[in-house]
Amino acid sequence: MNKLKGPFRLVLNSKASKEIEWHCKHYVGRKLMKRFTSGADLANEMGITVEHLKHTFDQYNQDAKAGKDKYGKKFFTNAPFSKDDTEFHVSVVLPVVHYFMGGVKISP
Repeated sequence: MNKLKGPFRLVLNSKASKEIEWHCKHYVGRKLMKRFTSGADLANEMGITVEHLKHTFDQYNQDAKAGKDKYGKKFFTNAPFSKDDTEFHVSVVLPVVHYFMGGVKISP
């Protein structure tokens, strides 16, 4: 993420959203995720055209069929993605420390 220009988004289609429905509702309620009912609304939020979104989804779907992409992703469980889907859950993704299990003990 530090080598590329963001923003970066986690985009769940209707299949993925259904798999973790409770989590999506929870994160939407906490305003950490947004729900969209069309690809047009999602594209508008992202400041891109619907054609650009379709092109990105088409590339993702090709990578899913091949079983790999240029970033090293190997699992594409909820493909294919379509701009015509009726539900998307989207969250902006940032590099953060999510969990910390300790570290080096330092004395004064």
